[in-house]
Amino acid sequence: MLLKIRLCSLAFAMIALAGLSSTAHAEIKSLKADREGKLLINDEPSRIWGLRAACAATKDEYTKQLIENLAAFKDDGINTLLICYQGGPGLTQKTFSADGATFEDTAARDRVRQIIAAANQKDMIVIVSLFFPRKMGMGAQDPKLGDNPKPGDAAKLGRAAYLTACRTAAAELKDHKNVILAIADQALPTAYSTCPMKFTAADIVECLGVAASVAPDLLRGGGNSLHADNLAIAKSESATVILHAEPGVNPPNFPVKKPIIHFAYFGTNDTAGRNPQGFYPPPARQPFTDILDRYMDASTAHIIAHFPAWTEGGMELKPNRFDIGGQGTQKDPGLAWYLDALHKRTRKKPATPEAPIKPGKTIFD
Repeated sequence: MLLKIRLCSLAFAMIALAGLSSTAHAEIKSLKADREGKLLINDEPSRIWGLRAACAATKDEYTKQLIENLAAFKDDGINTLLICYQGGPGLTQKTFSADGATFEDTAARDRVRQIIAAANQKDMIVIVSLFFPRKMGMGAQDPKLGDNPKPGDAAKLGRAAYLTACRTAAAELKDHKNVILAIADQALPTAYSTCPMKFTAADIVECLGVAASVAPDLLRGGGNSLHADNLAIAKSESATVILHAEPGVNPPNFPVKKPIIHFAYFGTNDTAGRNPQGFYPPPARQPFTDILDRYMDASTAHIIAHFPAWTEGGMELKPNRFDIGGQGTQKDPGLAWYLDALHKRTRKKPATPEAPIKPGKTIFD
């Protein structure tokens, strides 16, 4: 009888455990940087292997496609996404009001919320970039802020709008535990030449200071392709991570100990769209695998891979894609080749230790 009761209790315990495992999911409860420059997820040192999906919040169908593919990306080693409130080369939108005080496009704001929540259920980080410089893509909106009053006042009021938008975005994001704020990813020196805010190193530091005043616990950064600019930003107390797009496959050196996140931009698969979307011949693949090899042993360096001819297909007036796709050949286009390379490097099997020699008799005894 006692045995029967114990067996029943064990059966109920197993049923309860099965029910728990089917509903429980991983979740990021804290995201911090330590004094050694390591990124801590739930207090554990972690690495970012990310994917740029800047335009994912510009359309319902794009957001849906990305969320549907999160599990597949995570299974292959991607643990971070980069999205932008104003989209990217594949499709841009204004999102913020002209003065930066509100989200004029609340649908875009809500799609960002959906992506952040869905990513957190998969134990994934989302880097949210705030601004994009100009109108790009089919059916795009001009993302520039400012009311454009008299010419002499336009720059002044435009800068103020960008600073206000930093406050707006920081207030929106501050309570999310799986978010890093980027002021403007890949703010290349010429990209913002027609904007009231030029996003120089000093401008980015000022924006980071505004964001920090609203969301002091939110990891944040910004940068571009120039080492001198990134160095100035990195030295600022307002930047808690270093975001950069410096050329080359080796992690750059900075005298400060902060996580270094590289937006790995190596260009499209071809010019003028001559190749099919998602076709990456061996020469186009090499820089991506090279940077994986260089960064693999750098514990404070991280990668966000950027595929303009897939996740930002609009550069060639093609739709953005947020699925994995195939092996990157003409007949099987997609990003699976990169994910295979990432999986191979990040999921190496540990060496099997040799079994200890057991004492005993030998033929010589």
